[in-house]
Amino acid sequence: MVDFFENKAIYGYLGVYSKENKKVQNNYIFKELEQLPVPDYSDFLWDKYPNRIILYMTGRGCSWGKCNFCSDVVLVNGRSYRSQSSKKVLSDLRELSKQVDTNIFAFTDLKLNSNVALWNNLIDELPAIVDNPIWFCAVHVDSRKKNGLDYETLRRAKHTGLTRISFGLETASQRLLDDMKKGTTVARLDRFVNDVRKAGISLRSTMFIGYRDENADDLRQTLEFLTKNQDCFERIKRCRFQIYEMTPIVEELSAAERDQVFARQLNHSYLNKDYLAYKKQIIKIVNKINSKRLNEDAIAFDGVM
Repeated sequence: MVDFFENKAIYGYLGVYSKENKKVQNNYIFKELEQLPVPDYSDFLWDKYPNRIILYMTGRGCSWGKCNFCSDVVLVNGRSYRSQSSKKVLSDLRELSKQVDTNIFAFTDLKLNSNVALWNNLIDELPAIVDNPIWFCAVHVDSRKKNGLDYETLRRAKHTGLTRISFGLETASQRLLDDMKKGTTVARLDRFVNDVRKAGISLRSTMFIGYRDENADDLRQTLEFLTKNQDCFERIKRCRFQIYEMTPIVEELSAAERDQVFARQLNHSYLNKDYLAYKKQIIKIVNKINSKRLNEDAIAFDGVM
């Protein structure tokens, strides 16, 4: 920090990046996650919060890591995926539960099912080390044959304390999903949201409107998906699509498009009457979903992520 405030070069330090030096990136990535100590929450002011929720990350990065709009894998916790072992994770959770005297966990991994073996071990073994665990996580609904998100696995997860799960829907247009490199299909997303509902797990999702080249028909498909599956969702965070620096999509833009990046105006379909009509209906159905009474089992996580 001293070097920074004295305007000295700081790029010799491991893990330092900047907008000006993005073409000569520091290649440091902490890989030996097994060396991480058990987090110390002993000085945290737990009495100021209604619930003692332990935040824990089993791995860094995302095993998919290809979504062209995602800034997390390039700016947040590394450009590669690496994971702790199941033994290390379960040991940490046991110690944290004793340290904080709680059974509530929020896993902050970008996608907890990145490591399917760890995901399954967590589901099977967490109740053996923590009494009546309650937990929440985010997942990626990809097209792997075994991604840990089939109904039977979700049902098991529910019985071992998974009360809320979140994922990125983004759109229900297959054309746009392919362009985003989401690595999934609308059919797979449809099956997932219905399996989550059937398993009795609270479901939250993100989505956005205004992706490049999005047209009225894309919005129509998203509207139909949300209308059909509205009972599966407990909350949806609807955003206006934005492009962030260093994300893959930036490299795909033309020079003219790059000039508009900061204005967030790459998509001009809002001038189309049908587009506006579908957009209005999507906002209406999302507001309806977000007006539901919260699932009692997942209230402990209200306001968390």
